[in-house]
Amino acid sequence: MLPTDLRDRVLERLGFSEAPLVTVDGLNALVRAWGRTVPFDNLQKRIVLATDPSAPLPCATPAEFFARYLAHGTGATCWPTSTALHALLGACGFDPIRLAGTMQPSGVHHGSVLVRMNRDEYLVDLWADEIALPLARTGTTAGVAAFALRAEPHGPLWRVWYRHPVREDDCYFEVKERDVDLPAVLAGYEGSRVNSRFNTRIFARKNIPGGVVSVTRGARHVRTAAGLTHRDLTPEEQAKACSSACACRSACAERTARLAWQWATSGRMPNAVARARA
Repeated sequence: MLPTDLRDRVLERLGFSEAPLVTVDGLNALVRAWGRTVPFDNLQKRIVLATDPSAPLPCATPAEFFARYLAHGTGATCWPTSTALHALLGACGFDPIRLAGTMQPSGVHHGSVLVRMNRDEYLVDLWADEIALPLARTGTTAGVAAFALRAEPHGPLWRVWYRHPVREDDCYFEVKERDVDLPAVLAGYEGSRVNSRFNTRIFARKNIPGGVVSVTRGARHVRTAAGLTHRDLTPEEQAKACSSACACRSACAERTARLAWQWATSGRMPNAVARARA
């Protein structure tokens, strides 16, 4: 459970003067504020892999995630993000549980959150949408138009479809496990040290009203209900865009900009990261 003072500092940063009501509207307000304020990014993970591949991965605990977010404005990838969101939801009085599943043909590669409320269940996954998606066993449910999020029963759990933020693809997250304990989540995150799509390119995204903005592959990508647009970025623009998306400050911004410049101009990851993935 998050300490009350830390919870309140995070809520204030998200725009709340007090914890939201434990209702569907309160849940959606909190989830929407998170998606538009806390970035989904791999910047701190990439910095660790580039500078000391054997070092502990950053943001593994909610306390560290929120300390770095409050100090630097950075977020993280799915495992630590879902862990931190789970902790914040619980500290606000909601009843969350952890989910794990795959976005690939097999394995377990993605962490997410489910919230139980009044005998109903809601998926909370900021990679896929900016609202809590009702989950039902009787058929598909749908989310915000820009993300085309929908869930359908798949075996005992669900398959969740969404539009990729930077590609013209409909993708899915297949829920494999529910009520996942923290050690299993931490093991999933540690496994991503050598097996993750976020180990080789910088990536930062943040939701906006009606869509999402992402910076990766040398471009700025904007997805809305009207479709997907791309704008190529110079190395300088990419470094600034990543720092801006995460509201980075001080040393974090300087290191982010320097590494973003290196990745953007070389087109490949630093040798230290290559060794970490070998």
